[in-house]
Amino acid sequence: MVFVEIDKGYKINYIEKGTGKNIVFIHGFLGSSWLFEAQVEHFSENYRTIAIDHLGHGKSDKPESESYELVELA
Repeated sequence: MVFVEIDKGYKINYIEKGTGKNIVFIHGFLGSSWLFEAQVEHFSENYRTIAIDHLGHGKSDKPESESYELVELA
């Protein structure tokens, strides 16, 4: 697992694989980066692929004190 620290010290999980131009996969509400495992595997042969877990989703931190509204996740 790879994490990046954001505001308030929360950790966001992401998957990164490959080299070249970037392709970023961003899941919808209640999803996670695992939804893109096949795409990451396929496109990483020619591109740098990144798939994130929004705060409160997947393997990212899930603080009880935060709002998980879509506008906040953007």
